[in-house]
Amino acid sequence: MDKAMMALAERAVKAADWYEMDGWLTHTTHVGGHPSCPVGTPIRVDSSFSDCIVEGKFGHITPMPSHYHPDFDALCDQHDRDIESAMARVLPDLSDPATIGCLLALVRKKHGPDAHLVRFGTNVNDGNGSTKPVLWWALAVGMSEPMLVEAPDGNGYFYLAGDTEAEVLVEALEVE
Repeated sequence: MDKAMMALAERAVKAADWYEMDGWLTHTTHVGGHPSCPVGTPIRVDSSFSDCIVEGKFGHITPMPSHYHPDFDALCDQHDRDIESAMARVLPDLSDPATIGCLLALVRKKHGPDAHLVRFGTNVNDGNGSTKPVLWWALAVGMSEPMLVEAPDGNGYFYLAGDTEAEVLVEALEVE
């Protein structure tokens, strides 16, 4: 995953309406686990996904100590911190079609079942006093109108639009 896509994935998981959904794709971030796997091994999220965390595929996990360990509470706390730290490294692969479908399902839950992506052409300033044609993705809610969102400064509205489907869907999750 390139840095821009990684930053977008980090925004997605930080959105208030994000939650893990069976079917999205992630990649290991840690060499190891049981069985051992190299960094970047694709993992499709399903009901056994938490096992991948505990097996160390996203970072070191302190084993859960037995009740007979002299420092049981401290080791339990470390175990929980390790799991939380590993989870922070689990990011959706936003180039994967199934992951985009999961993201769209989250957006539909937030904005309504008729929310969908549309591809449209427009002209933008080329920086030299002229315009150039571009193709964008936009979120449409209802029939076919791209979604208008009030600008943060209260001055007018803007379209939820971007260069990629993932970019628009992440923006739609972030909108309050």
